[in-house]
Parts: sequence; C-alpha cells; structure tokens
Amino acid sequence: MENRINLRGFNMQVHPCVSFILLKDNQILLEKRAKEKACDPNMVAIPGGHMEAGESQIETLEREVTEELGVKVTQADYLCSLYHPTSELQLLHYYVVRGWQGELSCHEAESVFWTPLHNQAADTEADNTALQELIRLQQHGLFQQPPRQQKVSKSSKIQPTLKLSGKIGTQG
Repeated sequence: MENRINLRGFNMQVHPCVSFILLKDNQILLEKRAKEKACDPNMVAIPGGHMEAGESQIETLEREVTEELGVKVTQADYLCSLYHPTSELQLLHYYVVRGWQGELSCHEAESVFWTPLHNQAADTEADNTALQELIRLQQHGLFQQPPRQQKVSKSSKIQPTLKLSGKIGTQG
C-alpha cells in the first residue's frame, strides 16, 4: 500500500527513509552529498537512504550503512522520525549507531567527516532537529555510555543498547 499524506490540499506520496547518526566520543559522522544526488545535492547531511519495498527500518539501516560506509552495524537505537520536504516528501527514521564492525570508508557521498555533535553542522532542518533531539536526550542520561564490547559473528543482528523503564534516563 502506498503511503500518502494530504499537505496543504495536495495529496503527496511519502518516501520512507532511514538516516543513521554514527556517534563516537560525542562526535557524529556527517556526509557531503554528491552533486549528482536527486535529493539534497551538495548538502552536508546525516547519511541515510530510502527503504525498499517490504524492508523493515532495521533492514534498511543495516543495508544502507554497509552500502554507504562499508561497515556492519552492531548496536543502534531508534531516535525519532521527521518529515523532510525536499525534491520529494521524505519521512526520515533516525537511528543512533554506537557500535559497528569494520573500517569506515566513503562509498556514495562526496566525503564523510567527524564533527562535534553540538556544532549543528547539517544543512537540513530535519537533520538539525534530530541532532537537537539527541542532545536533549543526552541531557536526560540517554545515549551517554559507549557501547558494550561484544564479539560479533557474521550472523549477528543489531542489538539495541537502550532499555527504557518508567523513568526517562534509565539505561539497562
């Protein structure tokens, strides 16, 4: 079934996407998008990509991180979802990735680079809103601890690291 939204009297198709915030030592990995990209060309953005038909958010996350950065995600947590009107209307599902296996490399963007989380260096409003949400949740004790070290087999799936109880800021 096609996902559509009525916006200002226009019936628009919504394109679901997954964006991933790699977090290490309170720095995030951003990309400079290639000028040939249909959506947000030449912009600094949080990496991500479109969900394929029948694919879950986690499956998209695993595929996109491998395709774009050449690593395997070992630990990730859902952050938030935001609409992003660009050349199409995207619904971006943001994940914080705090564990990965392999050496980072740039496969699709013009470049990738680390920058302090608090710099708000992304060029899109949606990405900066997601980064503000990450900072807000860090102030409540979430997304603070480095991921637990674990051995990862080839068949391992992503393991969520945050376990929320009734109180915000509780980490298990």
